[in-house]
Amino acid sequence: MGTAQVIQGATECTEARGFNVCQNLVSPASGSNYQTSAALRAATFTIAWSTEYNWSGSDGKSVKSFANVESKAATGLQLNLLPLMTTLWKWRYEGQDKSLKAVVALDILIGSGKQRVAATPAKSFEVKIWLANTGGYSKPVGYKIAEVGCIAGYDWYIWRGVAGLVQTITFVNQNPNEEITEFDGDLTEFMSSLRRWHDPTAHHPSYIQSVKAGNEVYSGAAQFYSPLYQLWVEFPAE
Repeated sequence: MGTAQVIQGATECTEARGFNVCQNLVSPASGSNYQTSAALRAATFTIAWSTEYNWSGSDGKSVKSFANVESKAATGLQLNLLPLMTTLWKWRYEGQDKSLKAVVALDILIGSGKQRVAATPAKSFEVKIWLANTGGYSKPVGYKIAEVGCIAGYDWYIWRGVAGLVQTITFVNQNPNEEITEFDGDLTEFMSSLRRWHDPTAHHPSYIQSVKAGNEVYSGAAQFYSPLYQLWVEFPAE
């Protein structure tokens, strides 16, 4: 991959070596507000990307965007045959202002089919892994149901609720002031820990429909830069 591929449209995406980088604006940019994203360079299973935005004129009460990168390698994997999903993600903010309210998260969508369809509670299930809650504004959906220790080197609270029509589980770092700017772990460990409270494979086959890593913004201005995002899918030898 040569020069950076920059996107500006609200729903625009760009493909780069097995990844999709998407703007995913929830609210339209107007006035002084703007957002652009870019795939900077990519290789097999690895990508560098960024997003730059100014949502300083917003009320900060709702999500404005979730710029993200999605790996095609994980799409369509059946949960009961779940492989290793080794993830390495390095990121940082640059030039952020004091009003920044944003979450950095991994987002895994699970459904009864290999491709996403209209969301219903019986067919959709979402797992979020929060690596940072800058500004301390956002709160996970639902209520706290459990604590788990030492997954990917950190201790987590587990929250459960419903967002729209989608059942949602959120892993939140037990240290609320810590930003995990270098995440290195197997996403399978998070999925396995859920079976005690919710097993999406209990009544029908379930598939991973997408794995995304992104920056969910409520207000403020910053450049979010990820020099390395890697998702390696490997089926263990029997």
